[in-house]
Amino acid sequence: MTTKNLHVPIRNLIGALCMALISTGAAAGQPAFPQSVPPACTALAERHGVPSLIENKTQARSAEAKLNALSVSEEGVHECRSAVARIKAQYREHLRERAIQSVKGWVQEWRRVE
Repeated sequence: MTTKNLHVPIRNLIGALCMALISTGAAAGQPAFPQSVPPACTALAERHGVPSLIENKTQARSAEAKLNALSVSEEGVHECRSAVARIKAQYREHLRERAIQSVKGWVQEWRRVE
């Protein structure tokens, strides 16, 4: 195989990997709703009129905006922000793992085709 012919499969692999990452991110990037409010935020949510079950992305953004607008000195705000940050980090790690598995699948498929 010449050097010129070698570049074509590599370009195809790179294109396939990009498509896998894009499709994985688009499909897996949307959290499933409904989501319950973290236990550390329940009392705070009740005090500020946030439902205990978040039904959609709009409600989630509204609840997060209310949380961000609250003063840290208010009771429960720090704990709630920490709980939300932990949940977001876990979700990002989950997405990262799914993307890695997807890319591994594409690489294995590509190796089978060769």
